[in-house]
Amino acid sequence: MAVLAIIAPTVVLSLFGLHLVRQQQESAEGLLAKRLQTVAQLKANSIVREVVRLEEEQFNGLSYDDPSKLREELADREKQWGPVKQAFVLDSAERFVYPLMERPANAPPREALPPDVKIIAEVQAKEGDRKAFVEKDLPGALDSYMQYRDQLVEWYEKEENSGRNQGDEPEEREYRGALEVAQAIHRVAALLFKMGQYERCVKEHQVLVETRALREASLHYHVAALYQTTQALHKLNKAPAVAGLLNLYEMLLNETRPRAGEGSMIEFYRNLVVGNLEVVHANGMEDPARARYMKLQEQDAERLGRLKFLGKVKNWWHLRKSLTGDTAVDVIEHVPPEAGIPPTAYKLYREGNDHFLLGFKLDLEYILQDITIPQLEAEFRDTAEASVFNDKGIRLFGVQPDIQSDVVLSFDKPLDFWRIEVAETNPRAAREHKRNLTIVYTSLNLLIVGVIVAGVYLTIRDMNRELQLTRMKSDFVSNVSHELKTPLALIRMFSETLLLDRVKEGRKTDYYDVINRESERLTALISNVLDFSKIDAGRRTYDMKLVCVEDMIRHSLAAYRYELAKEDLEIKVDIEPGLPDILMDGDAISQALLNLLNNAVKYSGDKKEIKVSAIRWNNMLHIAVSDSGIGIDREDQKKIFEMFYRADDEGVRATRGTGLGLAIAKHTAEAHGGTVTVESVRGRGSTFTIVLPVRQQTDDTEA
Repeated sequence: MAVLAIIAPTVVLSLFGLHLVRQQQESAEGLLAKRLQTVAQLKANSIVREVVRLEEEQFNGLSYDDPSKLREELADREKQWGPVKQAFVLDSAERFVYPLMERPANAPPREALPPDVKIIAEVQAKEGDRKAFVEKDLPGALDSYMQYRDQLVEWYEKEENSGRNQGDEPEEREYRGALEVAQAIHRVAALLFKMGQYERCVKEHQVLVETRALREASLHYHVAALYQTTQALHKLNKAPAVAGLLNLYEMLLNETRPRAGEGSMIEFYRNLVVGNLEVVHANGMEDPARARYMKLQEQDAERLGRLKFLGKVKNWWHLRKSLTGDTAVDVIEHVPPEAGIPPTAYKLYREGNDHFLLGFKLDLEYILQDITIPQLEAEFRDTAEASVFNDKGIRLFGVQPDIQSDVVLSFDKPLDFWRIEVAETNPRAAREHKRNLTIVYTSLNLLIVGVIVAGVYLTIRDMNRELQLTRMKSDFVSNVSHELKTPLALIRMFSETLLLDRVKEGRKTDYYDVINRESERLTALISNVLDFSKIDAGRRTYDMKLVCVEDMIRHSLAAYRYELAKEDLEIKVDIEPGLPDILMDGDAISQALLNLLNNAVKYSGDKKEIKVSAIRWNNMLHIAVSDSGIGIDREDQKKIFEMFYRADDEGVRATRGTGLGLAIAKHTAEAHGGTVTVESVRGRGSTFTIVLPVRQQTDDTEA
């Protein structure tokens, strides 16, 4: 009641004075908010103007009357860093003038086959087809196909030599009959593959791939040869098969502008190649090949994205023409071809009596990183925090402010799908002045209230600490009692059995062994308690000697083997060969290791496996104990090395323990100039590591 009598009048008077000052403060804040709104609007307008200016630069100075030169200029501008990318030009017939989607069909100069050669070749080819597909006589079909091929190859070589002697152009004489020869070789190779003669198939296709005229006469036969070669190599279990698929994949991706009639063929083989590579990837692809495959997939996804964008533009252009006609515009207009696709900047131009559409896709990443963010940071670096959001409410820039946004506004076109939010982080002088008045008026009363509240808080905190310490000590006594009873009960049971002479002569050694191990366990438990007492009193000393690390670890594990066997635990030991003898208190470090093993056994969970390892790294010895048990929460990992501390967890509370093992292990390691670390994930186990310096002589005797 006395406290309330002091606090209540103070609070009432403080609130009344605060209300009066708040009215003046709100008036000043209104003026500041209005100014912040104005500054944010000006900055948003400045960003939009800069984007529009850069857009206009992209549209100006182009050679609209020369389609060939226009394409070159657009290709150069696409490579430049700016707010627009992926240019396109559509004519009134809804065809892409840029980028050209296909090249003219390849028709290299060549002469028709002479009648006699043509007739014989057709007869042999039809004979091979009849045997292969009607009679199913593959060897007979192969003989006919090879005669067909040899006839054409002989004529082709004769014509090439004749053209060379007559001084014909190289390309002209090489292309005469090249298409027919390529077709004949492909038939022979395909039949060899079908017959399982893969090595001969590869050799036949090699001629198609390596001979320039045959390769360029038909892209279809060239790609088919490359693909079937990879399949044959795969059948032969040869390594180049995957490399060949990757090379073919890259070649097909680079055919961004195929010849007329080749587009569907390229897509067909691309799908085949990707399907094969996916199978290899699923079964395990080597790292270099996998990295290259991932890069090609990214390139393929980018290609598909470009094609998708161009398709959406074409659909939009068709709809616009049907609704508004071909009305030329002198200003840059913006429209998203489809929801989810960035807006497009475009203009309509007249060419004679025709119209065509020229446009670019906005590069939103460039607009954000190179225009928007630098301008906002320059304006609001010291006084406010600016953020940019898209139309889906996703924050594109800015850190979440601690206070509510003071300004929310949208950009004008072409960025009207973005909005800017500004929150003041450093109030101006007027606001500071009003706030200081509030502080001066209420400081004395708040000080009194604060002192009272602080006193109550400290009292309650001390009481809570005492209660917590009392509970921890109570748990400690209870757990120690239980830990002492377990080995004592075993010792008593086995010793009484021996005294009553109820044990066969061959089993007595096992009983004595159990009594000895439980005695060691009891000794270790009492040692923990005594160590705690010495540590608490500051009287713990260590006998430093050169100790063999591997012997110390294996002796410790041997002393704990009964507990491991009782819990049906498998322990894996991995000790680095050649570890040097290290200056340490062997018994103390062994006890610390046993404490870590004890914890691993208690909390190992369903997976009965513990790993103990020892390595030397950076002139430090690392002895690690790993389990696959319940794990430790991150917030508990900083406290588990405190005396008596046990995590407030059902799995931990259900397991007996003194709360001293980790604390003693950490103190022992630190006394040796090292430490104990923990790495743990909840539900996935823990790894405790004793880290000790590798020393082989005392400090006072070091050279």
